[in-house]
Amino acid sequence: MDPKARVELARSAGKPGEPMPKTYRYLLFPAEQRPKTPAPLAHWKGTVAVTRPDGKISTAVLAPFDGETGADLAMDQPGRYEFTVEVESGGKKGKTAFAYVIK
Repeated sequence: MDPKARVELARSAGKPGEPMPKTYRYLLFPAEQRPKTPAPLAHWKGTVAVTRPDGKISTAVLAPFDGETGADLAMDQPGRYEFTVEVESGGKKGKTAFAYVIK
């Protein structure tokens, strides 16, 4: 659940709610493309570059978290965040980009 929505839900129930976190955990599940089902990559490394609404760019190394892989990203401003993810596995490199808006 989105942290902001969680706080609003708690407040509507009459609870003070928890403070909104300054970071979000970005989790990634890279897989090799196959015709019917993707095959998860066993050994890989990667980075994520985040362009913040103010134009600053920060880069994080994707690391293991409790059996998953990702990075904690500071997303403390409202606006559009653009992500560029690069992954390397078995001598092959892949890259993708997407955006997310915080209101």
